[in-house]
Amino acid sequence: MFFREALTDLPQGDAARFIYPQEVANLCAFLAGDHAAAMTGAPVHLDFGTTAGVKGI
Repeated sequence: MFFREALTDLPQGDAARFIYPQEVANLCAFLAGDHAAAMTGAPVHLDFGTTAGVKGI
C-alpha cells in the first residue's frame, strides 16, 4: 500500500513505476565506459523526468 501511494502524485500518472535495479546498473556501466569520457561531474537524474517536471512520459 505504501509503494502504491508513493506513486500516485507523480506526473507520469498510471505509467509511474519505481526504477529497476538493472536500469541503475546500466547507467553505472555507461558512466564507467568510454562513451561517458566527456562527462565531468554532471548530475544524471534517473527518475522518468520527475525532477525536470516532465509529464506524460
